[in-house]
Amino acid sequence: MRYSYSIGPGIAFAKPYYYTTVTHDASTVNKFRRFNETTFTQDSVIGRASFSNGLGELAVYPFLAGKFNLSFEYAPYTNLVKAIETGVSINYFPIKLPTMARNPAEALIVTIHVGFVFGKRWY
Repeated sequence: MRYSYSIGPGIAFAKPYYYTTVTHDASTVNKFRRFNETTFTQDSVIGRASFSNGLGELAVYPFLAGKFNLSFEYAPYTNLVKAIETGVSINYFPIKLPTMARNPAEALIVTIHVGFVFGKRWY
C-alpha cells in the first residue's frame, strides 16, 4: 500500500453554451443564441450550435488543487505493476465557477476516483 498527495495552482477555462433557435417570423431564420435561463424555451430550440461559438468569450478561473491517493498493489513481485488507486481531489475557486446551466456557481468542487493501473516497472 502506498500513498501520494499533491497540491498546487491551476487554471480552468469556461465557455458559454450556445444553441440554435428558430424564429417564427416571416424569414424563419436559424439563429445562434447564448444560453439565458430567463429567455430559454424548449419550443424554440433546434439543437446545439457549433463548438466555436463563444470561444471569444472564454473566462479564466484560477484555482487551488489538492489531491490525495491510496494505491494498493496486488501483483506478485515481478516486473509488472497491477494496482488499484483510490483518491479524493479538492479544487477551490476564489471566484465561483459556473458548471451547469441551472446549477448555482460552485467555489469548492470535491471529486473521488478509483483507477486500475496496469504496466511494467522501469526501475
